[in-house]
Amino acid sequence: MSLETEVSVVSPEQNSLRHGSIGLPGVLFQSITTMAPASAVAFSLSPALPATGITLPLAALIALVVCALIALNIGALAKYLPSAGGYFTYVSNALGVQAGWMTGWSFNLAYLLIVPFQLLVLGPTAESFVVQYFHLSLGWYTWVVIFTIAVFALTYFGIKISADAGVIMGAIEVGLFTVLSIWLIATAGNSNTAGAFNPAHSAMPGLGGLQGVFVGMIFVFVSFAGFESSAALAEESRNPRQIVPRAVFLAAICIGIFYVLCSYAAVVGWGPAHIATYANDANPWGTMAQRVWGPFQFLVILVILNSALANANAGVNAASRVIYAMARIKTLPTIFARVNRWNTPDVAIFLTMIVALVCALVPGFLYTPSTAFALLGTILILPILLVYILTCISVPVFYLKQHRDEFNVLRHIIVPVLPLIVLLAVVYYQFSPIPAAPLGYAGPVVLAWLIIGAIIVALLQARAPEQLAQASKVYVEGGEEDYSYIPSSDTSIPSSDTSTSTAAEEEPAPPEAEEKAAALAVAEKLSALEAEEKPPSEMAATLEAEKTLSEEKVATLEAQLKQALEQISEVREQLQAAQTRIEALEKLKTPTPSMVEENGKVPQADQPKEPRQRRGTNRGQSRQKSTPAASSQELPTEEA
Repeated sequence: MSLETEVSVVSPEQNSLRHGSIGLPGVLFQSITTMAPASAVAFSLSPALPATGITLPLAALIALVVCALIALNIGALAKYLPSAGGYFTYVSNALGVQAGWMTGWSFNLAYLLIVPFQLLVLGPTAESFVVQYFHLSLGWYTWVVIFTIAVFALTYFGIKISADAGVIMGAIEVGLFTVLSIWLIATAGNSNTAGAFNPAHSAMPGLGGLQGVFVGMIFVFVSFAGFESSAALAEESRNPRQIVPRAVFLAAICIGIFYVLCSYAAVVGWGPAHIATYANDANPWGTMAQRVWGPFQFLVILVILNSALANANAGVNAASRVIYAMARIKTLPTIFARVNRWNTPDVAIFLTMIVALVCALVPGFLYTPSTAFALLGTILILPILLVYILTCISVPVFYLKQHRDEFNVLRHIIVPVLPLIVLLAVVYYQFSPIPAAPLGYAGPVVLAWLIIGAIIVALLQARAPEQLAQASKVYVEGGEEDYSYIPSSDTSIPSSDTSTSTAAEEEPAPPEAEEKAAALAVAEKLSALEAEEKPPSEMAATLEAEKTLSEEKVATLEAQLKQALEQISEVREQLQAAQTRIEALEKLKTPTPSMVEENGKVPQADQPKEPRQRRGTNRGQSRQKSTPAASSQELPTEEA
């Protein structure tokens, strides 16, 4: 299916997101906090141990490599498709708008569940902390409601507030858990072992132990889920074509190394011989922290709460932006495309928070918070793995269709295929054998969600194909026009009006346009400096130099304009003189009254001879011909 990408340039005054609000740190920590490193280490990795055994660090290492390769694939697409739609836009431009819409639909399920997934960590952990240190019990469900309100406040009042909070919270949790992990490894003594990276030591012997690694890896991918979420902030970041790919890759690498470190610390800190009892502890990292840090174990509990809160905050940002992007092209109700005075999609945020509250409380009461946590984790990771698979397939298709001149076998074939193979193996082992209830419900729930999405796509294709076709549109800041995207290595936005562009090439730009272009160049330099996070002094010096250069250009343009006006004045004087000479010649050719008799004939004596008259006429004609030839070059008027 041939699909042409459109880039819609959205004016800041329109009903749109706030462009250029955040730089690399904010976008990077959007991914990091969505991964919830501390919360993932403390809770998400535990369900993997019955399958992986002491080889949990190996599963984390393989997942790190896979996610790093997926990050490269995301970067290859985000380079040309910076959009709040993220995967929705990527797959639409590669595999067609139907597949793209289904990708966004799957992504929505995963990220709508990330928030209640973390609320089920926040509620019980906060309740346990308050009971232990303050002897006050409010119930885990009360804390779920409290943290829902807190997450709403962080996400509703502008992306910058939310991003700044994410940077602070993410740095705290990663820093403290890194210190604790190193402490546990240093005090483990003889428990340190290389067997943690040997698949033969996994708890399931199939495939030489790799079966246990693949089965347990589903929960490791739950921990990695979210490293790509910064793609949804493309329209609110500075230089998204550069910042988003960097943020996605750095998040996968940095937090992947963090997971390998912490999973190894958990194995040796708990003791390889006793690893089977690890999952039975409600808070194993709190137990290990108490053993090595004593009363300061409360810091670990606070960091876990901080991690879960940051993860819920980032999950709302990602989910609401994808809902906003799908509603903007009217494939979801347009009410979800509304933004508030802080340029955040408020209705989409409301929907995300309502779904989060219901999905946290209902399964939490039906089962237990811990069982509901495992169930939601299993449900949300399946559509995420599906999205990863479609993204890997999209890369070679996209570059072959739209950027064939840049196609590279290593970059666009091998890099996508390697993670694709591992992902397919992980998905296969989630259903072979089918897990017991309630975790076994995850497959049917995801299947039902996909069927509903397929029905919606069919209805859109039949009733509103033009709206579905807009899934390939990319929104960037600028104006209100649509541009046809021309495949090229140049990432600038070409004009769709070829006649206008041709005219612009033939006619020199007026001085005002050149002055405006110089001012725009200064603004672009300033934006680039902000994206690179340079020190203010360096930014000020560079900006001052650009300002001086711009002033010199303006002075040069003014001098050129003055010279042009003087030339126009001289040409106008020459034109007036030429017109005066022409009038004088016309008077010489006109006969006077004394030369005309009463019957209107020229006197015989005064009549020139015929040959002379013909020669005179020829000379007159020659003069008349030479006069226009001399002035045939049109002189510019004052208006020109």
